[in-house]
Amino acid sequence: MTEVTRISPQYAWEETRSGRSKLVCAYGDESKCANLLLEGSVSWPSFRNHLDSIDANQEIILYCN
Repeated sequence: MTEVTRISPQYAWEETRSGRSKLVCAYGDESKCANLLLEGSVSWPSFRNHLDSIDANQEIILYCN
């Protein structure tokens, strides 16, 4: 099983802001994500609906609260 790599909020912000990473709220419930969306992030349902347009080499950062 692959271990989860934990990163700092600062790293997540820098990577997302630069466009190197996609920040995704990991909750499957759209209304729960709506209350927890961070600047520059997308909800899990939205992310899943657009998988075909995401660069396969782009880092994906999942977060939950």
